[in-house]
Amino acid sequence: MTRARTVMSFLLGFSLIGAAVPTAAGAAPAAATVRVGSTIVDVAAAASWKPETWESEFRYLQEAGLTELVLSSALTKNDATGTTTAYYPAGIANVTRATGPDGTPVDVVALTLRQARKYGMKVWLGTYTDGKSWFTYDDKTGASRAKANQAITQTVMGELDRKYGSYKDVVRGWYLSSEISSHWAWFWTARAALTQYYKDLTGTARTLTLTQRTMIAPFYNVHALPSPDLWRDLWVPALTAATVDVVALQDGTGDVIDEKGKPILLTPAEERRHLETKYQATRAAIDKANASRGVTGKPDATVLWADLEFYNSTGWPKPIGDIASVVETIRNDVTGYTSWSFTHQTSPNSTNKGIYHRPFVTWNTTGTLPAAPVQTPPGLTTTSTGVSWQPSQPAPGNALSHYRISTSGNVLLDLVYDKLTFDTNQPCVKIEAVDTIGNRSGTATNCTS
Repeated sequence: MTRARTVMSFLLGFSLIGAAVPTAAGAAPAAATVRVGSTIVDVAAAASWKPETWESEFRYLQEAGLTELVLSSALTKNDATGTTTAYYPAGIANVTRATGPDGTPVDVVALTLRQARKYGMKVWLGTYTDGKSWFTYDDKTGASRAKANQAITQTVMGELDRKYGSYKDVVRGWYLSSEISSHWAWFWTARAALTQYYKDLTGTARTLTLTQRTMIAPFYNVHALPSPDLWRDLWVPALTAATVDVVALQDGTGDVIDEKGKPILLTPAEERRHLETKYQATRAAIDKANASRGVTGKPDATVLWADLEFYNSTGWPKPIGDIASVVETIRNDVTGYTSWSFTHQTSPNSTNKGIYHRPFVTWNTTGTLPAAPVQTPPGLTTTSTGVSWQPSQPAPGNALSHYRISTSGNVLLDLVYDKLTFDTNQPCVKIEAVDTIGNRSGTATNCTS
């Protein structure tokens, strides 16, 4: 569903190719050339970083041209365990302190701010992430849940404001971490509650000294809400009443689900249609709200960003060309980008060992995607259970990302590069190999016509 957040345990066994560690903190690439300037840092993952990881991660971030971080949260609720975890020394009752790799309490907020200052970066401070029950509201429960969430979020904001006031030069704004999905649009009382929720939270932000700006990152599933009018109608009153500075709409390309909640891959044409639908509807809502507030074109107008997903719905990182395609599709609707997430999918410290890092750095700082040949999957063989093939080889210095599979039954999926079999009863299967840049091979097929 939403990235509340779907932290993938990305497939072990990737090889390290072309992932040299930057040796020193130097000047970041010129801002004018950077495509994506911001990324979200998952607070739970950061809690496990060793001191050397904090250093190398920020060098990688700087090398990639990332100048702003969004800390995902400072306090998180887990419905499954019944625990609420604080990633700073919270004064809130009945919470558990997060621990670092040495087993002692860790202050991820302070570590993030300290490193950001050292590397000349800015930070949006995450606040409170509610549990999964946040996404199961209806007309009877929406208002009460919004009120309870609001109270905790306001407490967290107040504590962070008091504890980290010395980092005013680093903090860019508040990230209101509990995500809003398109589910809210179906319930009238929940929609009214959402308007009050954001009005009160942004009102609180305006009383604080550390920062008064706010960012939100809603999620619009076009399959679940086919009518963009309902999405627009959800946000016009909320953004008219509340002074939200940045709406970073999740692009949703990594969490595409059908009407039954099953993850699916979209064809390029379908993806473009979904992106155009959600960003144009959100843009229209923001424009109307800005006009109602009389702030169109002014510094305090709400702006639309894209929150780019660096993974696809099958659970591993996207080739960089796929990210570039999303940026190209929505570039006329947005004014900025953040992402989920460099530290999970792209950094050499991620579990994929950085095979996407060099292509991302090249694209994000120069705008280029080097063309290179990829071998057509050799040795395609029809078996009793489906098909098998031999490994494809990318160009020297490049790495393979995945195999794209399509069948006569309109199945479309990606298989990670070390998977060399596909079980199916379809008589016609087509396979392409894709490298981490996004270059595609020719098609191997057993189709007879």
